[in-house]
Amino acid sequence: MSRLPDWCKNAKIAMIEQDLTISQLADRTGMARPYVSSIVNGRVFSENAVGKISDFLNIPKPESNYAYPSSE
Repeated sequence: MSRLPDWCKNAKIAMIEQDLTISQLADRTGMARPYVSSIVNGRVFSENAVGKISDFLNIPKPESNYAYPSSE
């Protein structure tokens, strides 16, 4: 089982603190709900999308291209 990247955890915490659902976050950032869900849950990485979500949630962007943990 792989570990969730810190940025994903921070995004989820910010969503809880701001009482936002994935659907609301997707609507407010102009992205599709399944895509936002994949990013927040660590299944997909897009520097542009992570930047948009970080800006909207007011959380730090990850340092460059954060690495997903290997499945080893």
